[in-house]
Amino acid sequence: MEVNQTFGHWYKQDTAYSNTTEANATSQVSFEHWLRLHTSQDLDEFTYDVLAYIAEESQAYRGVFFTQQQNKSECYEATGVYGLHKSQLIQPTFTFEEGVLGEVAHSQTPKVFNHLPPQAIQVDFVSANISTSCVMILPVLFNKVVYGVLELYYFQPLNQAAQTEVIKLTSILGATLQGMLDYRKNKYLLVQSDEHREQILSQRDEMEQTIEKLFETQTALEKQKQRTEIAFNNFKSTNKRLMESIKYAKSVQKALLPDNERLGELFSDYFVAYQPKDVVSGDFYWFSKASFVHKPTTPFILAVIDCTGHGVPGGFMSMVGNALLHEIVNIKQVTDPAKILSLLHRGIRDILRQEEVDSTNHDGMEATICRFLPNTQGGFNITFAGAKHQLYYFQQGKLKQIRGDRKFLGGGELQVPHLTFHNHSFSLQKGEVLYLSTDGLIDTCNPARRKYGTKRWEKIIQSCFEKPLNAQKHIIIKDVLNFKQDGEQRDDITCISIRV
Repeated sequence: MEVNQTFGHWYKQDTAYSNTTEANATSQVSFEHWLRLHTSQDLDEFTYDVLAYIAEESQAYRGVFFTQQQNKSECYEATGVYGLHKSQLIQPTFTFEEGVLGEVAHSQTPKVFNHLPPQAIQVDFVSANISTSCVMILPVLFNKVVYGVLELYYFQPLNQAAQTEVIKLTSILGATLQGMLDYRKNKYLLVQSDEHREQILSQRDEMEQTIEKLFETQTALEKQKQRTEIAFNNFKSTNKRLMESIKYAKSVQKALLPDNERLGELFSDYFVAYQPKDVVSGDFYWFSKASFVHKPTTPFILAVIDCTGHGVPGGFMSMVGNALLHEIVNIKQVTDPAKILSLLHRGIRDILRQEEVDSTNHDGMEATICRFLPNTQGGFNITFAGAKHQLYYFQQGKLKQIRGDRKFLGGGELQVPHLTFHNHSFSLQKGEVLYLSTDGLIDTCNPARRKYGTKRWEKIIQSCFEKPLNAQKHIIIKDVLNFKQDGEQRDDITCISIRV
């Protein structure tokens, strides 16, 4: 069946179209006015209405409007469709340089496929099978940034003047789409700023009014830029206050950590490597107040703890763990490592109310607890208990490992209310070395997402265990950094070594 020639006034020859220049200028003004009336819609409704407007003006029978994804500026998703349902789309998303759509987004240049072969793209109607003659793929630009891509389908070829008119309408659309995407982004950031929710809520009305003014004065691009800078400065100020709060939390956490020099008073050599993933850490280490220096029969307790999470949430958990250890060891004077872990497990569940019926809290800790007592040979008798942690030491020049229980402290409904742990006892003589660490060290990843791993960890300490511990610290850190390269630190890292 041949398509009826009444399918559109834009399918006429260029010579006839040139007589409508004044009318097209009026059409552009009308489109700008139409855009102002529709900027209050959500993005899906807006993109559909834009497609309908342009399709009806240019006699397109089908169209798809792709816009930037919220958190991925080089990814685009179909937010508006015309003449079909989203479920019919073969490719609902694309990225820069991916296919023809990606090429248009990357090059910022329209592509027009005119006079397509009859069998290229067909549409089935009840009484006919009609071929697509023209496909236009157009970037929606503003300030040299592609915020969207339009895909339009026509039953008949478009002449040059008609193509130019569609491109002009698309160029008018760029500033409005950029404003709407900025508005969506700003609303998302407002929701995410939980730490300063009250301050941000008080600013929201002012920011929304600023954004509405940006929409009303789209043609005044300089004013739009100034107002965007105002919004940015508001967020910058909020972020600054947030970082100041986090830095203060870091200073509180640092004050709770024990004085490392105490290890120098108790042992012949030591090192402490403590590297949070974020400003605040979910790892911490802890020393008991009592020690064998003044009372030979009083043991020294050392703990290395890895709390769930990192950053601010992990920091809160570390304060809970610190307080519980102080109560269990310093106040109740429990020095049995296995018993300390059991009481720590119980304390976490009580403080976080994990056994209440409506509790959804599953936070907890992995832990190493070591008890040190001097023996008559000038060395130390050591008792170790671990919750998903292991311990390494060198005895008579040989590397040995002790694995703790594969049990997690706390854990909410994922764990039983009461846990028992096992003690592991051994002795170290003068000059022998002990290593304690959280799993953040062996879980360090390189750019290929391969883990540092226990084999590499064992190999590096075997190569340097006889060196002074401060030198060992630098060797270990250098090896981890060389392995990690530009890879992201995935977790907090804590490592403590002691030489008897």
